[in-house]
Amino acid sequence: MSSRPSCHFLIVAAGHGARFGSELPKEYHEVAPGLSVLALCLKRLKTWADFGSALVVAHPDYADMLAPLGCEWVAGGASRQASVRL
Repeated sequence: MSSRPSCHFLIVAAGHGARFGSELPKEYHEVAPGLSVLALCLKRLKTWADFGSALVVAHPDYADMLAPLGCEWVAGGASRQASVRL
């Protein structure tokens, strides 16, 4: 019997929200009671049967907002391309 492979996710959330028109990037805005866009995304991913892990690429200025999420994260680059470069 073969086991199904786990899926691993890279969530790119390293922007400043300039186009969103807010002081706070959109990934940190609340979209459900007590849940930001990023928190809801992580919550939903973790319920998936094939979930293996998630790594959030975030701007270091918002590290304090990532701590309560209990997620693994790394600092993003100067651009989206730099943030996801292998």
